Amino acid sequence: MRKKISFMLVLLFTLNMSNSVLKGENEVKNDSLTIYNKRYYKWDKPKFKEVDFLTVEQKVVEYDEYLKELDRLAEMVKENNNILKQMYKDLKRAKKELDKDEDDLEDKEDFYKDDKKILKKQKKQLKKELEKIYKEKEELSDKSKNMSVSEVQEISDDLQSRLKENEKASENWKDKNAENKKNLFEIERQEELLDLRELELKERKLELKQYDDYFEYLEDRIKNLKKSVKKRKKLDL
Repeated sequence: MRKKISFMLVLLFTLNMSNSVLKGENEVKNDSLTIYNKRYYKWDKPKFKEVDFLTVEQKVVEYDEYLKELDRLAEMVKENNNILKQMYKDLKRAKKELDKDEDDLEDKEDFYKDDKKILKKQKKQLKKELEKIYKEKEELSDKSKNMSVSEVQEISDDLQSRLKENEKASENWKDKNAENKKNLFEIERQEELLDLRELELKERKLELKQYDDYFEYLEDRIKNLKKSVKKRKKLDL
């Protein structure tokens, strides 16, 4: 039904996120949030903890204290991951809602397309009936010589009545056809809006993946630092 969003298009919209870094205890630098707030989805600005290795390295001298500080940083990363998990849940819920809206719109589109097929058949029937009426009128002109005036008048009145009914049905068909075109046009517009929503969700997924990768990097760094500190502590004993 709908055209799939190009991954490259998503990538172009999210290149500005590649340099996003954690900034302050309750702040994450992310200009893309401004873009989201102007569109369909309004994502809350995440309040991640700042994992500051430099401050720890500057103020800590003893090994045990350093290990304790690293554990504290590890807890902060854990808290950030919990926040990120909730952000993923919000994204999953938004995707589920989008899928439902897509299904509902597809059902509407199928209905209007079926209606369009019916209208097409009705148009052929009306045209066929009109041709039949005009043909019978011509035949009446030829047969009228052998018919009484009352018979001719009766058939003529019947043809005129059928002609008026055909004209009325044709006008009614035009109204229905115009409404059907309007509905299908609205379907296309709604599809475009759904495409934009899908694009936003893909952007959001890429954004969360960057956070995910960064927190994984922090976990690995803390793990390696703890190994290094324990090793140096052991050598100094």
